[in-house]
Amino acid sequence: MGNHSNVSEYYDLEGEIYEADAANAEYQAPQNFVTEIKPFIKNANMVLDIGIGTGLSSLVLVSEGKQVCGLDLSKKLLIYAKRRKPANLILGDLTKPLPFRNSSFDLVASCATLNYYNDIGKPLQEMQRITKAGGIIAFTTSKTGLRLQTPKRSIRFFSHNSSYLEEHLDEADLILYTDILAHLLEGKQIYYSVYVFKKWNGKN
Repeated sequence: MGNHSNVSEYYDLEGEIYEADAANAEYQAPQNFVTEIKPFIKNANMVLDIGIGTGLSSLVLVSEGKQVCGLDLSKKLLIYAKRRKPANLILGDLTKPLPFRNSSFDLVASCATLNYYNDIGKPLQEMQRITKAGGIIAFTTSKTGLRLQTPKRSIRFFSHNSSYLEEHLDEADLILYTDILAHLLEGKQIYYSVYVFKKWNGKN
């Protein structure tokens, strides 16, 4: 399905680097992601942040009064995320059924997480399942496949096209597609694609 076991090991070892890159503005994806989805989530209260990482996306959402639950594979990153005060944090794996009831959240968001998986059909269906009718599913994918390399670990990013995503989000309509600057790597600009889907409200 992807390299999720390597991802957990990578971020448990490289959590400090991840946090430092964000502080130095080398990693801009979370802030730019939230900026793009803001117009669609004004009425969202209950939020799930899948791949919460150190909580950079959720920091903005919490500051706006939203109740944020965060899920991540990495214990190290969840320690950082706790400092940004989401309502709840869960150590979990997106390749398995998510531990939430149907229609639990107004917004299910995931920034820079789905790109770790080659086959994201089941994760997308799980995201759709736990989103309320009329709710929002928002996420990023890598625009092109690439490999994230540090002295200790190497992680592959996968890209996905719109038709593949729409096939698995079969109870939702695509309402936004755009690109954001995600990384500055050795002077090179890396972009992600942002997708926002609205789940059918039962009247479609």
